[in-house]
Amino acid sequence: DDELPERAVEVLLAAHRERDLDFAMGAVHRVRVDGGRRTTWMPHLVAERRTLDGVEADPRLFFEHLSTSK
Repeated sequence: DDELPERAVEVLLAAHRERDLDFAMGAVHRVRVDGGRRTTWMPHLVAERRTLDGVEADPRLFFEHLSTSK
């Protein structure tokens, strides 16, 4: 099931308030139940902290459909 790291919501909300943003998004780490291996979901989207002027600046965001990252 989904888990949030300590202060995850606080950090996303702070990033949202830092600028006038429509939404903020963070990384999702998937944990395999058959061994515990961790992988980052769509790592190319969350490799660095960044602010975009809109989804048009990185259309790949349209394919990130998990609500848990926003």
